[in-house]
Amino acid sequence: MEGQCKIAPTGKWVRILLLHPDDSVHSGPWSGERWDLVIDLAWAGRCAYADISRKLGCPVRSIQELADPKAHASKLREVLAIGNGCFVDRYGIDWWEFANPYRFPILDQILFVSQLNADFPSHADIIATKPHLLVRILSQIRSQEIKAFLPDPHTGSMYALKRYARILRTFEPASLLQIAFDKWDTHYALRRWFARVGSSNGSSKVLQPSAYRNVTRTQAEFARLLPHKEFLSVVTRRDGRLAGLPPNVEVRSLAGYAPKSISSGTEQEIRQLQQTWTKSTFIKDSMELQLAEKLGAFKNFPQFLESGLRVRDAWWAVLEKERISAVLSADENNPFTRMPISLARQRNIPTVYVEHGALNFNLGFREPCSHRYLAHGEMLKDYWLRWCHLPEKKITLGANVPEQSPEPVKTQRDLIVFFSSEYESAAGRIQDFYREALPRLCALAQKYERKVVVKLHPFESMSARRQLIKETLSSAQLEYLDIRGGPLTNDLLDDTWVALTVESSAAVECAMAGIPVFLCNWFDASWWGYCEQFIRFSVAQALNSPDEIAGIPNRMPSREKMLAVRQMLATPMTSQQFEATLRL
Repeated sequence: MEGQCKIAPTGKWVRILLLHPDDSVHSGPWSGERWDLVIDLAWAGRCAYADISRKLGCPVRSIQELADPKAHASKLREVLAIGNGCFVDRYGIDWWEFANPYRFPILDQILFVSQLNADFPSHADIIATKPHLLVRILSQIRSQEIKAFLPDPHTGSMYALKRYARILRTFEPASLLQIAFDKWDTHYALRRWFARVGSSNGSSKVLQPSAYRNVTRTQAEFARLLPHKEFLSVVTRRDGRLAGLPPNVEVRSLAGYAPKSISSGTEQEIRQLQQTWTKSTFIKDSMELQLAEKLGAFKNFPQFLESGLRVRDAWWAVLEKERISAVLSADENNPFTRMPISLARQRNIPTVYVEHGALNFNLGFREPCSHRYLAHGEMLKDYWLRWCHLPEKKITLGANVPEQSPEPVKTQRDLIVFFSSEYESAAGRIQDFYREALPRLCALAQKYERKVVVKLHPFESMSARRQLIKETLSSAQLEYLDIRGGPLTNDLLDDTWVALTVESSAAVECAMAGIPVFLCNWFDASWWGYCEQFIRFSVAQALNSPDEIAGIPNRMPSREKMLAVRQMLATPMTSQQFEATLRL
């Protein structure tokens, strides 16, 4: 992580303030007091902290920039692996390992706080602006109470009402229904009544499990390479459905394969695994797991075992009823779409993984599940080898892209596209970031007679972002800016002069389209190395401060360099080569 800043435990920091993500260091009962160190539990960017440190006269750091990326990842892998092999069912599925995505967030935060505590003097007076999970973790590690200036705002009936009102404003009714089913109908007791599956035609099919549209889209694009072959897309939830699929892809719901009642064998297996959980002692082998247990991270594991085994039976029914010749997956991380891969391996059915994004750090924390991993190009292969530690013998190069490089549709491209994201989910102070980047982008647009487009991520709210941008920019600056949602289209790419993002996979899509990409590196707080990998393969250039935005026109890469980058990103494969990957 560029700009990583470690705190040396000198003992001089007597008073330390922990700043809640909802709070500002400049306002509140803590703002008039003297502090020796301020730790932000959120992330505002390296430039913002440098400025605030100068104004306060004391160091201001984010908890997210203190850990060493490689050491953090290594320790996280180690902790996640503790307990593997303890909960294996009759089909060879390791349910503790399958639960990794649910254990990952809390263990990640525990490791961050552990590093923070190692840098604090034992005699430090630590005070929080408000209660927070990270404060609770630190309190547990230090075995001392950490007081707060203000009470927890996330408790009480009024907070609950506001939270539900916000959810109702954000999601469409269909999305709310899907969320309800995901939460209360995990094993399809209700949904199976509305998802009938007809009789199989007996022909050989390639199974494509999916829970999300972008996963279905990636899998469908590979299916286009083999129009003569049948593909069966089985979706675990409504969001996995996608319009405009090729004619050789049939979509069915996993709910239609769910057994009407639980079998006696599965019922007995659930009881046995739950009893194993009750008697297990491996959590005592790890301070991190003990702390996670105290915080309630594993309280739903028995329920996960029950719902998981019942979903497993639905996937087994797919493999029993359909004539599956191979499994093509673009999402191994989701436990409920990982299941058919493991089950297929038990039946000696070939399994192939394709990446639905640019990079995926999650592969570095799971045991390789598929027989073969299909990498778009050299950049992805290098990341899988260096960061995810996948065995090289499992990786095959190949992408479903034309071999020739397309000519630009337009010689004059008028848009400066900023690919935004839901930074709040990672405690990013989005308003600070927008204030740094958007006015400078508008100034660039004005100088070069362009227009700024803020392209929203699907998880971002259009109304909320519009209001935030309105508060950030002047009326004159707003004349140069537009906001767009929805999927990334070829029309938008054809009009894009230059693209900016923090670490979005859109950087690769733009580079493939011959568009220069710049990373707002000063706002990158991740430890999984996406920005580093983009820069390593010249997919994008780093902007280390907001002031460097003005110099973008002087750093535009040549067309020859962009073509070379494209070749590193995608190694075209023929239909014959792809068909060969679907065989053992």
